[in-house]
Amino acid sequence: MRIVFLLLTAFLISCGNKEQKKDLSVVIKLSIKNFEKVSVDLGDRFPDVKVLQSRIRIEPDSAILILERKIAQPGFLDMGIVNPAYKANWPIILYADGSGDTIFIEADMKTYARKTLKPYPGITTNSALQNELTLYRNLQDSMRSEYFRQKDSVKNLLIAAIEKGNQIDTLSAVVNDFDKHFKFFQVAAAKNFQKRINPSVISVYAALDASIARWEPGYGFELYKNLPEDVRNSLYGEMLNDELIKYSAVNEAVGDTLHVLYGETENGRKIAPQDIFKGSKYTLVVFWASWCGSCVKEVPELNELYAKYKKKGFSLIAVSIDKDRQKWLNAVEENNYKGLHLLEKGGELNIKEYNIFALPYSFLVDQGGIIANVNSPLDSIRMKLEKI
Repeated sequence: MRIVFLLLTAFLISCGNKEQKKDLSVVIKLSIKNFEKVSVDLGDRFPDVKVLQSRIRIEPDSAILILERKIAQPGFLDMGIVNPAYKANWPIILYADGSGDTIFIEADMKTYARKTLKPYPGITTNSALQNELTLYRNLQDSMRSEYFRQKDSVKNLLIAAIEKGNQIDTLSAVVNDFDKHFKFFQVAAAKNFQKRINPSVISVYAALDASIARWEPGYGFELYKNLPEDVRNSLYGEMLNDELIKYSAVNEAVGDTLHVLYGETENGRKIAPQDIFKGSKYTLVVFWASWCGSCVKEVPELNELYAKYKKKGFSLIAVSIDKDRQKWLNAVEENNYKGLHLLEKGGELNIKEYNIFALPYSFLVDQGGIIANVNSPLDSIRMKLEKI
C-alpha cells in the first residue's frame, strides 16, 4: 500500500506541474490607418538569440492584423511594415515577455509616406518591459530630430556664407563631418533612457543598439556591473559583455609594468605581485567576479592551463571585484578555481588603475612584471606557453 500511495502522489505532483507549466506566447494586434497594400515581417532581432521558431511574412488584406505565436523564450523581435509603393521598411522593435499580453500597434501610412523623419508608431501593452522599450525608441526619435535640426542649421549657415562670398572652408568641413556625430546622439538617447529606469534587459538593448561598448566603454562597464544578476547572465547580458571585451583598448597597457594589485587573499593577506612574477616565466592575471557568467565559463580552461604549465613556470592570479566576500569564496570553491586569489571589494581601484572596461579582463605578465598581452584569447596564451 505504501508503494501505491507514493506512486499515486508522484503522479498527482507531476500532473500539477504540467498544469502549472504555461507555453510562452506573443500576441500582436496591428492596426494600419489609411490602409494600403503592405507586407509585414516578424523575426528575431538578434540572430544568435532564437525567440521565434521561424521568420513570418504576411500580406494582410485588411487594416487589422492579429498575430499570435508561441515563442521559445522571452526576447526581442524585429517587425517591419513594408510598403512597396515607397520601397521602404518601417522597422519596429518589440520585446516579447512570453506572457501572452497583447501588444497593440497603430501605424499610420500617411505618416509613413512622408519623406521626413517618421515618428515611432503608437504601441500600448500591459508589458512593463515593452513599455520601457517604447520609451527608449521615442527618446531615439527625439534625439534624431535634434540631430537633423542641428545639421540643417549648419547647412543653412554654409549656404548663407556662400551667398555672401565669405570664407567657407571651416563650415564645409563641419557639414561634411556632421554625419560622424550621429553616434553621439544615439549614445545620448541610450544614456538618457537608462537614467529614467531601473537596470533591465531593455537597458542592455539600448546599450547594444547605441554601441555604447564602442563609444563609451567605461559607462558600458558600469551599466553591466549594475544589472540584475539574471539579466547580466542572460544571452543579452553576455552579448553586451562580449561587445565590451571586443572594444576594450587592449593594446594600451602592453609594455607597461604591472606594479600593484589591490586586494587581499582569502586569509586577508596583501601581496607584492613582483614576488610572484620573479618566480614565474609568465603569470596570467585575470580580473573576474562570481556574478560574471563569462568569467565562470572560462574557469575550467584556466584550470587546465594552470595544471598543464605550472611546472614549466606558469602562475595564475585571479583578482575578484565582487562586493560580497562570501559569494566570492563560494564561487572559488564551487568552481575549484586554481591559482592565487585576491578580492578587492567592488574593484574600483583596480578598474581605475588598469582601465578595465569588461570582464573577464586579463594580463599576461613576464618575469619582470612587463605586460606582454592584454585580454588575449586563451588559445593565443596557450601557444605562448607552449614555448616555455
